[in-house]
Amino acid sequence: MIVVTVMLFLHNVIGGLAYFSMEMIFSNEIFPYMLGVGIAELAGLIIFLKITLD
Repeated sequence: MIVVTVMLFLHNVIGGLAYFSMEMIFSNEIFPYMLGVGIAELAGLIIFLKITLD
C-alpha cells in the first residue's frame, strides 16, 4: 500500500510539473482548478497513507 501511495504521489508531482512547464498552452484561469484538484488528491493520499500505516 505504501508503494501505491508513493507512486500516486509521484504521479501528482510529475503532472504538476508538466502543467507548469506547459503553462503557455493553458489559460491562466485553469490553474486555480488544477491547484484545487492537486490539493484534494494530496489530502486523499495522506488519508490513504494514514490508513495504511494504522
